[in-house]
Amino acid sequence: MTKSISKITILVALGLLLVAPIVSYFYLNSGYNYRLETLKLLSDKGKVAPFNVVSDSTTFSDDDLRSKVTALAFMRGTDEEVSTIQRLSEQFGEREEFQVLVMTVENGFNEELRNVRVMSMTQNAAKQFFHTHLTDTIEFSTPSFALIDTAGHIRRLYSGEPVQPLSRKLVEHIATVLPRTRKSDIIHKDLIDEE
Repeated sequence: MTKSISKITILVALGLLLVAPIVSYFYLNSGYNYRLETLKLLSDKGKVAPFNVVSDSTTFSDDDLRSKVTALAFMRGTDEEVSTIQRLSEQFGEREEFQVLVMTVENGFNEELRNVRVMSMTQNAAKQFFHTHLTDTIEFSTPSFALIDTAGHIRRLYSGEPVQPLSRKLVEHIATVLPRTRKSDIIHKDLIDEE
């Protein structure tokens, strides 16, 4: 009986020593590969051209993009679009280095959300802004989003995509582009007790 238990113990130990590291390696490797693919998608697409837009006593300029990751949104204000902006605000609203600039077309956007600024403009003005200051190689449609890093470089443009899958992609891409917050050094309990 003890021989069979010891054989089982040896098999379990070998399984843990061999299988667990292999499974861990594949798990970590898949995460690493996912991050590399995401970083390729978010490669630098060029700097945002200087701008200064004024509407209804609200001003947006390229200065607003400095030192903040920005989701620049062009939208009509549909329920799905508003839901996407609410999700971004809930997810990243506490981060000082993140903001959403919304340029609404037609219906407007009446929500008061943290780190979200809103400006109204016509469809033609939004299209002209998109093609003049962001890109002229992608067709403009609403909703459209531009993900801009802290240096004012365009990392990704989203235009003509369905809102729901786009919402998830935006959250993942923003999390990748946002600077990581540094945690303060660990303070050992015994050092606190001495003071």
